[in-house]
Parts: sequence; C-alpha cells; structure tokens
Amino acid sequence: TPKEHEECLRTLTQLRNYNAHHLVPQVIQFAENPAKPLDMRVAAVEVLGWFTNSYRNPEIVAMCNKLIESNKDIAPERLKQEAIKTLARMK
Repeated sequence: TPKEHEECLRTLTQLRNYNAHHLVPQVIQFAENPAKPLDMRVAAVEVLGWFTNSYRNPEIVAMCNKLIESNKDIAPERLKQEAIKTLARMK
C-alpha cells in the first residue's frame, strides 16, 4: 500500500542517522531483491553509503560490486548508479 511504501522509505532514511550496523545484512538483502520496489532499493543502497566507517564496510562494498555487475533485470541502471556512488563513499 502507499502508506507502507512511505513508511519503509522513512525507516530507510532514518538509518542514515543511527548507523545501526547490525541491520546492514537486512538492508543489503532488501537492496538486492528485485521483487522490491526500485525506489526503495535505491534508498537502501544510498543509506548504506552513510556507513563509511562501519565494520560491515566489506559487505557493503561486495553488495555494490554485485549490483554494478548484475544484469538490468536484477539491477536497473538507476540502482547501479547509486551503487557506484555508495562504492565511492566506502573507499
């Protein structure tokens, strides 16, 4: 529903401020799931770009590389572009 969609985006955005490192695997799983709405997946990848000093940095880098190398059915261009930005932040 639109309300659930909006709530999900709000929750993802809030993660930027809290750097809840324990949630990184779930956010990665969400971002990699082609069944999820594209705008939410893009938001998830963008949020992970705020975890630059996280001990989970290698997992985020691996996700970005996976998305960048994926075909367009798995990772549309908009998602790949966000993965490129997030990868640049991780270095």
